[in-house]
Amino acid sequence: MSCTERDRIRLHRMVNNPYLADVKFLVGSKRKRIYAHRTLLSCSSEVFKAMFSNKRFLQIHKNYPLIVVSDVEPDIFLDVLYYIYCDVCDISKQNVTPLFNAATKYLLYELQSRCVKFMIANMEVSEWIQIFFNESQNQRLREVCEDQLVKKAIEVFEHHSFLQLTSSQVKEIMQLKGLECTDRRLLEALDRWIEHQPESQRSEIDSLRLDLSRKIESNNNVQVRPSEEDLQPYLSGVIIASRNSTLYGMGIYTGIDCAEVEEAEVSLLIEIGCCEKDTIRKSIQLRIPERETRITECFFNRLRLAEGDMIKVKVQIVGMPSKLRKAWCADSRERTFIVNKDDLKIVSSDNARFVTPIAYLIYDPV
Repeated sequence: MSCTERDRIRLHRMVNNPYLADVKFLVGSKRKRIYAHRTLLSCSSEVFKAMFSNKRFLQIHKNYPLIVVSDVEPDIFLDVLYYIYCDVCDISKQNVTPLFNAATKYLLYELQSRCVKFMIANMEVSEWIQIFFNESQNQRLREVCEDQLVKKAIEVFEHHSFLQLTSSQVKEIMQLKGLECTDRRLLEALDRWIEHQPESQRSEIDSLRLDLSRKIESNNNVQVRPSEEDLQPYLSGVIIASRNSTLYGMGIYTGIDCAEVEEAEVSLLIEIGCCEKDTIRKSIQLRIPERETRITECFFNRLRLAEGDMIKVKVQIVGMPSKLRKAWCADSRERTFIVNKDDLKIVSSDNARFVTPIAYLIYDPV
């Protein structure tokens, strides 16, 4: 049964009113004195009910308890009292987290629910991330945050605040169960984070990235290839070095077995490297289909790789007319999508919609 407005006005006057009060609280770091009434508190909270029904507790406090509350600030404690007395609470972004913590402490489940509804309706992605890592002591609040991060995974990974997380925080988010995001998007987010970090932050992420790459590689073996309309000449993934090598080029498929399509000039875009300052970006003009040879070799600045290195790679052919693109992709179906070499290996992050332009890597073992 809810209060009428007149009832609320009456009860509002009783909040922190010493008249007929039978319990006092010293609240917050400054020990602010706040008055309350045990009957009202006990009716709303099992915690207060257990406290005030304890005869030993009342004997110690001589039937007028003075209770120290050090982990709740006075304004939040008063918000709790207004909720208990009047069934109203002014929830805002500024008070919702400490109010939820106080509701958890005193087992005020309905107040918890109101806080959660407010957060879901009003919190930004960056605020969910902040609460997730700053409020680890409250398991219930952490579960709420985790649920939102899982549902908003793509927004989380695209938000600028994601780039400011530490490696351990990135790892914790990416290992949440049920993330509503493809493995390819996870890998792209991880690459984007790596580009903005110093070398010292990356070591903890290496194993996670390798596991994710292997999972994608395994999944690629059972994916169903879509229609020719959807296929694109593109590859995104990582190159893994099993020995010291110098990479300086790659063979690109340019010849196709189709005499019905006209030759066109296209652009080959190559992006390869381990971080922003060391990334090679190159645009090469090609003729497709190449009548003389099936594979055209393209070269770029030498890139030294040490054993165990993983570097990102993106290769795309753009400007290909639709008819030529479909013929090129259809002709490519017998190619090995994941290119394996003894010394260097390409692991693609997604081959569901793409056909690799890469026939092989050009490198010298060191």
